[in-house]
Amino acid sequence: MNKLLTTAALATFALSGAAFAGDHEGGHKGDHGKHFQKMFDEVDANKDGAISKSEFMSKMEAKFNEQDADKDGNVTKEEAQNYWDAKKAEWKAKKDSMPKSE
Repeated sequence: MNKLLTTAALATFALSGAAFAGDHEGGHKGDHGKHFQKMFDEVDANKDGAISKSEFMSKMEAKFNEQDADKDGNVTKEEAQNYWDAKKAEWKAKKDSMPKSE
């Protein structure tokens, strides 16, 4: 189970970073510090300014469970792809609804 969660964590962060970078191309320049702080604060459950292994694994387990569409304890390639396609569409819709800056 730990190997599975570690793999899921690495995949989640790798894909999150790519999606985060892609989502912000050409917009929100200079706001990366705020976005990082928001993501950090979401994982730092007890708000002590540090992310424990337990907090990290808890967040990764929640992400894993979001992707496990059929709740069988496994994330297939198809489930992961569907999850990230839905997230990309959600981020695009959010970005498209924001006022354009010139």
